[in-house]
Amino acid sequence: MKQLTVSSLNRVMKCRPSAPGVLPSAREESSEAAQNGTAVHAYLDACIKIGREQALEQCSERWPDMEPTFAAIDLSQIPAGQPDKFQSELAFAIEMVSGDVQIIDPHDESHHYIPPDAVGHWLYGTADVVGVGEDHVLVYDYKTGRAPLGMASNSWQLKALAYAAATVYGKGKAIVALIRIIPDRPPVYYSAEFDAFELAKIGHDLRELSAYLRRQKTSSEMIYAPGDHCRYCPALRFCTANLLTVAALSAGNIPGDIPELLAPELAGRAWSNIKLLEEYIERAKTTLKHIAESTPLILPNGTHLAAVEQIRESVDAEIAREVLLGMDFEDAARTAVESVLKTSKDAIKKALREEGLKGKPLTEAYEEALRRIRVRGGATESAFSKLTEIELKDAP
Repeated sequence: MKQLTVSSLNRVMKCRPSAPGVLPSAREESSEAAQNGTAVHAYLDACIKIGREQALEQCSERWPDMEPTFAAIDLSQIPAGQPDKFQSELAFAIEMVSGDVQIIDPHDESHHYIPPDAVGHWLYGTADVVGVGEDHVLVYDYKTGRAPLGMASNSWQLKALAYAAATVYGKGKAIVALIRIIPDRPPVYYSAEFDAFELAKIGHDLRELSAYLRRQKTSSEMIYAPGDHCRYCPALRFCTANLLTVAALSAGNIPGDIPELLAPELAGRAWSNIKLLEEYIERAKTTLKHIAESTPLILPNGTHLAAVEQIRESVDAEIAREVLLGMDFEDAARTAVESVLKTSKDAIKKALREEGLKGKPLTEAYEEALRRIRVRGGATESAFSKLTEIELKDAP
């Protein structure tokens, strides 16, 4: 049975039936972004353990495509650049019933899966960085994506790791932070502190979670809480709340036209329920989108709903303005680039159209402007997935 880890606590604390062992779970897929994040974490870990030069050499050999990313990370403002002050990749096992904590070998596979009779007892987690001060511990977690992080004080991943580190080192305070790492940009810290009372409360909440997981659940305790945290839930396809929503819609029990002679009291009741119906539909759409991101959905018309990777190109406003001026499109340069130095490909095309260009001359001028912008390094591409209906033969 899969272990309970601190990385899943944010979801489990909001929706306890999503914890391992409560519902069946599907195999979790690893995205390219997750794999890149793993590579960056390995590099930052190696920087502390063997130094930057050796870390860059070793990690670039293992992940050659990531070498520019590794080299672009400024270590001077993050713990990875201070190997004498921090330990990296420190793995903890928290016995939630007693509150005892031990440091374990993160590569010991015996900790990856637990026997059924141990469910609810153990919580595992690895801190990216741990430091020990005179009266406190420091616990930092690197984040390499661009998704919103929220407040560090609300992160159950940091709460559990703070409790573990403070318990092991006998400290009454924990200073924690989520550190957003984006190459070629300064790191951003989202920090919080937990005093002795708050650490004790974290231990109490973990014991309550342990008690829930260890006992036989009654139907009244199987309270589902659908939300954004469902996206990466391995039990998504077995969740009663989402299954009922999807089943109702897939059954096609949807009325046709609304009768014109609907009784006033029924019409009023229907109006008051519209908000609930909208929320219901949005929840169903969210659930189906999450499923389609990993497994294409077969639609009745024979097409598939699948996540298709697309490329978005962004344009540097200052370079775009200089290029348009160099092409003698002075008005277009002024129109396409806002006063706050912001532009887009659509804005450039619109501005050229306002210069009186149309048809082939417009297309040629637009493409030439983009070519010059790209040559000067003024365009960047980013990949994203968009759910699209595609023909069966094109389905991934």
